[in-house]
Amino acid sequence: MQSKNSPVLKLISNFSKIGLGCHKIQGGFEYNTSKKIIFSALDNDITHFDTAPRYGDSEALLGKLLNGIPNISISSKVGLDRLNEPYIGKNLKGLKRVFKSYLKNNSRKVQSVLDKKMQARYFQTIKELTNIALDVPTEVLTEKQIRYSLQTTLRNLNRDFLDIYLLHEPDRFINFDEIIFIFNKLKQEGLIGSFGLGFHRWIDPKQKFINNIVTLSMFHDSMLKNDKSDSNKIVHGALGWYKYRSTREQREFYGSPIAFIRALTKVNQDSLFLVAPSNNRQLHNFCL
Repeated sequence: MQSKNSPVLKLISNFSKIGLGCHKIQGGFEYNTSKKIIFSALDNDITHFDTAPRYGDSEALLGKLLNGIPNISISSKVGLDRLNEPYIGKNLKGLKRVFKSYLKNNSRKVQSVLDKKMQARYFQTIKELTNIALDVPTEVLTEKQIRYSLQTTLRNLNRDFLDIYLLHEPDRFINFDEIIFIFNKLKQEGLIGSFGLGFHRWIDPKQKFINNIVTLSMFHDSMLKNDKSDSNKIVHGALGWYKYRSTREQREFYGSPIAFIRALTKVNQDSLFLVAPSNNRQLHNFCL
């Protein structure tokens, strides 16, 4: 188990500039693929891993495969229940991803069709997640629930300390201030290093939070400029934005998704950008 007394990186600016989003890190049929992704990430100096109980096998696999490896940081979450998919159904999804990857790599026509479907899904998802913020909060998260979830997460990860603890989809909760107070208690008790808010949507740049809170949110084009107010930020969806939402001029300017992410890490030096490859080849190509 990693001890809370080991050296802890407390600020996003001290983490690896690129982190691994681990919602695709799964067991069963995908175990070997997940293992290759994790170790390829480490080989390419990616040392931050973002997971959640929501992500099925993800926490437990990270706990198994990263156990004993020094100088890594992990963020996890509370607030959404685990997706308990049937074993067969989960493995069928894994087979479907492998099959799609094979088709895309061997047929430009299939790749074009699948990319168009993904683009349509991307915009639909953006619309749905943006609407979540307009809903009236209805749920309550108690201290008992938070502590139980955190202890389960720590057991899964083979740790007694978590670098960052995030509230999953904060827009849903009535007792937001109480949850932040509980997070502060967990930090004072030495169970977590930092805490914050984990959004699937993007955050309006004008929206401010309390000092030193970490935010995880979708990429927004405001991050193309050097905005110092965006410190302590974990960002997902940057590659999706580049692929489906950027203009032709922007793609020509950056040259490639790889160059785009690297440019973002230079402009936003206090932020961390998550990538979530489906296989080791994607991660290897990204890190070249």
